[in-house]
Amino acid sequence: MTATTYAEFLAAKGDFRGEHGFTVTPDQVNPILLPHQRDIVVWACAGGRRAVFAAFGLGKTVIQLETMRLSLRHLGSDARGLIVC
Repeated sequence: MTATTYAEFLAAKGDFRGEHGFTVTPDQVNPILLPHQRDIVVWACAGGRRAVFAAFGLGKTVIQLETMRLSLRHLGSDARGLIVC
């Protein structure tokens, strides 16, 4: 294991290029979600390091819950999740 400085650690966390998540197809998303919500869930899962800053009333709660459900399913039975507001 290589020791890094705190600045190097932060620089690595700030690299948002590329995909860091996993692939979700639209048919894997719960059908209760509206089309725009489904698209955001697919996008968020693919990115892996994405936040949803949707406007009031667009369904951020259901988007977060579905993204968490798919993430936990992807990670396996021992996985846990936390949504911070």
